[in-house]
Amino acid sequence: EVYRRALILFNQRPKHMVIQTMGITCYMLSASSRSQMSMFESVNKEEWLTEAVDEINDRYGNFTVCSANALAGKELVKQKIPFGGTKYFELLLKRA
Repeated sequence: EVYRRALILFNQRPKHMVIQTMGITCYMLSASSRSQMSMFESVNKEEWLTEAVDEINDRYGNFTVCSANALAGKELVKQKIPFGGTKYFELLLKRA
């Protein structure tokens, strides 16, 4: 649903406008009855893998293990909070 709506917005831009980067922030999301197709044999394996990745990242730091398409984004995307800036998070990152 998020992708479909983003694509609609993208296609409504003036045709002469070149979009280099597009960011999307979602609020007030709700659970869906549909689930994403799994690339694993069972949901249990996917849950086990997610828990293992979380444990590694908790122990050794964020992005120690992540998907390949997230690698480029970890340096580019600033963490955002509603009604505020990223200054607090930038200070935390400098201390780490």
